[in-house]
Amino acid sequence: MLSGRSAKYLLAMVLFAGVAGLIFLQYASAQYAKTGSETQMADTEMKKASGQPSAPLVQIAQGIAPSDVKCKDSLQLVFKSSNNMPACVRPSSVHRLVELGWAKPEDAMNAGTKPSETIHKIDLSATEEDDVYRWSDSDGINPTITVLANTENEIQIQNPTDAKHEFVIESEGEEVVASGDISADSSGKLTVTPSAAGTWEYHCEYHPSTMKGTIQIISP
Repeated sequence: MLSGRSAKYLLAMVLFAGVAGLIFLQYASAQYAKTGSETQMADTEMKKASGQPSAPLVQIAQGIAPSDVKCKDSLQLVFKSSNNMPACVRPSSVHRLVELGWAKPEDAMNAGTKPSETIHKIDLSATEEDDVYRWSDSDGINPTITVLANTENEIQIQNPTDAKHEFVIESEGEEVVASGDISADSSGKLTVTPSAAGTWEYHCEYHPSTMKGTIQIISP
């Protein structure tokens, strides 16, 4: 049997060993966390030095927009359907991931990441009254047509009459563009992209005296 003093001494030693062990575990955990952080930082620096992009979430944490995230050369950027966050996957897996609903289709991924192409559309029609042909739209007969500079303007032309027509645009007597023949009961179109504001004229190749008007080019 241990004496009272010996028992107290033994208990104190056990408590001391327990406290020392706890302190050692805390120190070891801190060192491990520090080492892990330093290793991650070193890995990031190595990737930067080698030209290889970091993981998508790391790039976002660095302030890079999701649409500007870069993937390694062997991987392809996709966006998750659940949260619209970027991910880098093997190109061969993209189609399957889209089928499963995990990733967005390519057209949806590109939405909002690329500037949309604006086309200014104009509707025009040939009309006939008392054997006289004219152009018309919602504003009336042979209207002044407004087009936008530095923009693709598409003029859709309907011809419900019994004669063929050709819509011609000219500037200072020189032809700019023409629709080609538009047969009776058919339709046609032409596109034009003016480089500056100004004024043009239009007419029908076959009825130039009655089917004519002005085109006003304005800056958008």
